[in-house]
Amino acid sequence: MTHEDLQDTMMKIVDKAEIDLKNLLEQYNEKARKGEIKSIDGELEDEHEIDDTDLIYGIAALQSTIESILEM
Repeated sequence: MTHEDLQDTMMKIVDKAEIDLKNLLEQYNEKARKGEIKSIDGELEDEHEIDDTDLIYGIAALQSTIESILEM
């Protein structure tokens, strides 16, 4: 496996993780809109949605870390 192959593979992992996390957030937000979110104790939580802004920064940090590893 070449360095470029490794880099492509790692970036595909980042892209897949981003898609999976966005889908998970959308599922959570859909349940929040319907009032179906429960706490660990089984109590209904107040309706609140999660903004994906933090997700964007998290994915960028993950990508930056992978790029740093690849530069070694």
